[in-house]
Amino acid sequence: MKKYLLFLLVVAFIGERQVYPQESSATKTLTFKNYSISYPADLRLAKKTESGNFMLLVTPKEDISMVIIDLSQYPYDVPLKDYAESAIEQLKEEHFTTVLENKATTINNLPCWRFICAFDDGHGELQAKSMYHIWIKNKWAYVMILNSEPTNFDKQKLIVQKIAGTFKYTH
Repeated sequence: MKKYLLFLLVVAFIGERQVYPQESSATKTLTFKNYSISYPADLRLAKKTESGNFMLLVTPKEDISMVIIDLSQYPYDVPLKDYAESAIEQLKEEHFTTVLENKATTINNLPCWRFICAFDDGHGELQAKSMYHIWIKNKWAYVMILNSEPTNFDKQKLIVQKIAGTFKYTH
């Protein structure tokens, strides 16, 4: 009888794990005043502020960060495309930048602008790649950035796209 009861407990435990996986063991969620976002639990949260900025370490040299920017100083609503183009121009002024992708998209039913840049050392040697996701709502810009080594970019890109798919406004 004890063997049978133990067997049932083991089967019930294994069956429960297969049928009802624990989401919290696979992902963690950050919730801020205006938005929430989930990320794989194996990433390390290195920085988090009350205003909604955060940084996740993917590897010691690669990270995913979210920067929240107040656009209330503008007397008009800043169009998503204009904001993205301005960000790209600023990157080009500060770094040796090649834009690899630049497009409007929809993620999680929200308008988003995504662009990918490659950065070199000024002599043609590729140093890094970055992917930017930008959302704008109520005079706030939400900018998620992947900074990656060129050789790992395609792998890290999949992670950041999954994270971007969880972005949602809470207000």
